[in-house]
Amino acid sequence: MKHSFVAERGSGGPIIAFMGEYDALPGMSQVCGIEKKPANEGAPGHACGHNLLGAGSLAAAETLAHVLETRGIPGRVRYYGCPAEESLGRIPMVKAGRFSDADAIMTWHGADVNTPHRYTSSANLSLVFSFKGRASHAGMAPQAGRSALDAAQLFNISLEFMREHLGPGILLHYVISDGGDRPNIVPAHAATFLYVRAPTADIVPLVMKRIMKAAQGAALMTETSFTSEIKAGKCDYRPN
Repeated sequence: MKHSFVAERGSGGPIIAFMGEYDALPGMSQVCGIEKKPANEGAPGHACGHNLLGAGSLAAAETLAHVLETRGIPGRVRYYGCPAEESLGRIPMVKAGRFSDADAIMTWHGADVNTPHRYTSSANLSLVFSFKGRASHAGMAPQAGRSALDAAQLFNISLEFMREHLGPGILLHYVISDGGDRPNIVPAHAATFLYVRAPTADIVPLVMKRIMKAAQGAALMTETSFTSEIKAGKCDYRPN
């Protein structure tokens, strides 16, 4: 996977690995590049600890490798450089078998306290719902058009009313990623980018059944059509 890498020190076994994840979020004040360079002086360059994850794991890996080498202890220390932490870049690495021979893999995340933890994290699914309508002049012939944006907005409103009835720990987050071209044109295309979070992976398909019904209803009401495309997903985190 682009921008991923694996580095290793030592020999023999066991293989102790560290996850060095990294990511960049839109809207932060960091000029694209490998050196710290703020776009706006004093504004945050990173968010959610992404400036800490890779560096902290690298420091831990280097420290452990040094101890093994200086004390003559057999074993290999491996460091996984893993991009796209927010969008689950580690999943393609799992599918490629990059972790299959590791005896133990350690990861961490920034928090407000320093402590080992055994709590889990949510399963999640990210996907895009794309609505397709028919364009027309919004002033001269709005009746001839079928607004994909109307469909997207009705879909989003249904998500708002759905939230209360989904159960504990189930969260929906969305943005309108495509709202059409111009206000004077009935939008022929629109899209909602959606995150679904649930406590465990088995709940996600149940939630998705309701979400798909909402999309179908929105398309039916507006005489439009829609497609859905899964972008990424993962099961709930299960610590050892």
